[in-house]
Amino acid sequence: MMAERSGFFNGRQLRDQDGQPLLHEDGSPRFDREYTAAEFADMFSLYLTNGIRNGGDNLRVAADNGMFVRVLPGDGMINGYFYKLLDDGRTFQIDRNVGTGARVDRVVLRLDLRQDEGRTISLELKRGDTSLTRTNEIWELALADISVPLNFTNLTQAQITDRRLDPNLCGLIHSLVGIDTTNLLAQIDSYFKQKQQLWDSRASEYNTWFEGTSSQWNGWFNQVKAEIFAQANTFFDDWSRRIGFSYETEFFPNNPGGFRITETLLNTTTRATLATRTTQFNPAGTEMTETIIWSEPQINANKSTVFQNNRIIETVS
Repeated sequence: MMAERSGFFNGRQLRDQDGQPLLHEDGSPRFDREYTAAEFADMFSLYLTNGIRNGGDNLRVAADNGMFVRVLPGDGMINGYFYKLLDDGRTFQIDRNVGTGARVDRVVLRLDLRQDEGRTISLELKRGDTSLTRTNEIWELALADISVPLNFTNLTQAQITDRRLDPNLCGLIHSLVGIDTTNLLAQIDSYFKQKQQLWDSRASEYNTWFEGTSSQWNGWFNQVKAEIFAQANTFFDDWSRRIGFSYETEFFPNNPGGFRITETLLNTTTRATLATRTTQFNPAGTEMTETIIWSEPQINANKSTVFQNNRIIETVS
């Protein structure tokens, strides 16, 4: 059988067979829907975490006069039970340290569920004790630690270490209401892994295709560049092709990089530059570089000629 719990609902007063109200031992009426404080706390703990309500001065421990500290007003929550400190807060007197070493006191917010002396949340000072009690009946949140030097008689804020924002010791109250994204993230992760596998497969296919195509394309392109250079050179070297063009040549024998010749092909009518060819010899005369720049269509080709003894090596790029 499935166990279900729900609440909270208005109660209906219980009566005996004669229609008389049924009463508790203390004389209060009995109802068919009665709830405990623990059930209310259980409800609140579904939606709110332990801690103080916010930062700032909320339940902040501050140095007061002499050996006193003051816990400033504020609110807190422990395991679904709420706490509120009003008015001017609460002060604690710190005992002088007359021992043999340094002492650290801790101010805590304590939930006490013991039926006899408990059923409350209160501020407590733990002298020389920085532990936290956390059991089914008692649960403590640390607000501050107070360092007490030997024979010290005037505490300052420097001796107080705020512990309120440490989530392991206290922390801020925040909502537990949210979306459980575990399954959603798993689905998203699976989706991206599938897409990654598909992409990797297609990338591999593309790389294989590109490597083969790239090799073919480079061979074709190198051949085209050589043909373009040969065609462009023809316009400069075969005067029968230069009908309607003007041809000018300049020599630069004292060029710092070596002897240079610049040839320019122009439209005879408009004097617009159609192409230029620059021939550069290195100072030793062992290498010649030719560069052709053609305007329409745009052509940029280079030929390097190296003279090695009885060999001539030409490279077109």
